This record gives sequence, C-alpha cells and structure tokens, in this order.
Amino acid sequence: MTLVIGTDEAGYGPNLGPLVIGATAWKVDAPADEAETILCEAVAELLATKATTKPTVIWRDSKEVFRGGTGRDTLMHSALTAVAVAQSDPAASGLPHTWPALVARLGQIGPDRIDTSLEWQSFTTESLLTDAAQAAIATDAAALKEGLATRGIRLVSLACRCVYPGLFNSLLERGMNKSDILSRETLQLAATLAESWGTATEPTLIWCDRHGGRKRYSSVIAAAFGTQAAVREETAQRSAYQLTATGLFDGGLFGGPAASETHLEFCVKGERRPPVAVASLTAKLIRELAMERFNAFWCDQDAGLTPTAGYPVDAARWYAAAAASIQRLGIEHSQLWRQV
Repeated sequence: MTLVIGTDEAGYGPNLGPLVIGATAWKVDAPADEAETILCEAVAELLATKATTKPTVIWRDSKEVFRGGTGRDTLMHSALTAVAVAQSDPAASGLPHTWPALVARLGQIGPDRIDTSLEWQSFTTESLLTDAAQAAIATDAAALKEGLATRGIRLVSLACRCVYPGLFNSLLERGMNKSDILSRETLQLAATLAESWGTATEPTLIWCDRHGGRKRYSSVIAAAFGTQAAVREETAQRSAYQLTATGLFDGGLFGGPAASETHLEFCVKGERRPPVAVASLTAKLIRELAMERFNAFWCDQDAGLTPTAGYPVDAARWYAAAAASIQRLGIEHSQLWRQV
C-alpha cells in the first residue's frame, strides 16, 4: 500500500481575496514505483466510461474546467464529487453543500483571527446546490468510489488552507516572500495529511505543482517536516527529494511512514496527476466561493461596484472604485490588499 498526497493552489497571483491551498490523500494498493501508473490509468478509465449525469465529472487542472468565469457548475460538481468520494459514509454524513459544512469537512478555509476585514465575517449558510445537483453528485460519487475500490484505490481525505490578506501581509512583514508563503503552507498541509494517513510500513509520495518559478525546496521541506531532504533532482521540469532522517515518523512527530520512504516532487504541469488535479479543483472552488462572498459584501455597500476576480489590473480598478466605501468602513489597506 502506498499513500499518495497531491497539492495545488488557487489565487497565487491576485491582490484581493485568499490564497487557497488544496491537498488530497489517496491509498493505492501497489508499491510506490507502480502507484502512479495504476492511479492515473484507473481515474482516466473511470471518468471516460462514466456517462450518467451532466455536468460530467472532470478531474483535471482547474484552469481547464473554470476559465474566464465560465464552468462554475462543472467546477462545483467535479470538486464536490471528490469531497463525497472521500467521505467514509456519505449516506450518514451527507454531502457538504453549505460553507459551514465545507469548513467542517475541509479545514481552515475561513479567515484567520488576524483577518478582521468585514467581508470575511459573514459567509452565508445557504445551500450551494439544488436538490437535483446534490443527487447528481451523490450518484457520481458512489460510482467513482466503487470503481476506485475495485482497483485497490481509495480517496481518503481532502483538505484546504486559506491565507487571507491580513495573514499573508503579516508573513511578508516577517521576512518571507510570496513563494515562501506558498511553499510553507503547502508543505504544512501535506505534512498534516501524512501524519493522519501514513503508517510506519507504507511509503508516501507527495506530489506538488511547481511553486511559481521556484526550483529548490530543501529548506522549506526541512521546516515543514522537521527533517532534512536529500536532493534527487532539481531541473527546469522537476524537483524531487527524499526525506533522510529515520525514526522521526515512526511514532515521533508524525505517525506516518519512515522518513526514508517519503518522497516529494514539484513538477511543471503537476495537475496531470489526478491527486494534484483534484487538489487544484477543490482549491479553486473555495477561492471562487470566497470571492463570491467578497463581491456580495462590497456590492451591498455600493451598488455601483462591478465585481472583481481580484487579479492585479482589475483589482486596481476595483480598489479605486471602492475607495469611498473602504474609508467609510475604516478597513485597513493591509486587511484588504495582498502585497504580491
């Protein structure tokens, strides 16, 4: 059995809204050197042959699913199907279809205590899905869960971590840069899943999309896992590492595998691997839901505001248009505008 963890982000470039890290954990009944082939082929086969409801489940890079504001229904369907597949008993716990339910399922997706800006304090409790959409997701999730199980694969966990502007800017003030923040949050989330789902007898593979243009990750791996990482490869396409300390994961800091059996990769176009793709979709969904809340709040303050996705050029347009409302509410610049 091999534990496979995939990670990706949404919102690395924008000035407004949170940076969202997504992570998935899979158990594959195969040795580490066969796990990728078995997992990728199984997911491709299951998604190609399943043709029941629309929109179809798509577990690929979120940018292929949601682009230019289109594809929201497919993004929602695909990401929440994965959330349902990861539930041990979907019938008992129900599909998380509200923001509070997603918080309970995915982890820290709301603002940190340092983030006091008003738009993040009023996430709605209304359902995100119609009854028909919930039923379609449940049907697809049951089929995929069964299909994966027959191939010796389980999607056991999804998790997210959001870094809102207040926290992001405070980390910059402590001397970190944008890439440091992304790598730190990603690897801490991966380490948490490794601790929760790894065992002393199973290897762990951690797959990440490349973090911007960063090619070297030894120092951030050591900080997240508390042990050194031996460099296996650092090229333009892939950076690969193996944890080197022994005993740390065997009943120590983490309850997971021995460090010598933990391998990490940061790859260009890492979303081609299903664990990374599903992490990408989940992070993108949470990012979009957060920005919907952001725009709803600010349009309530000023009906003349045009919503924004938060990317630099349009964020500057929005910030200038919202200046009077920002001043009236007394919201600090550092609580609203991410320095990137």
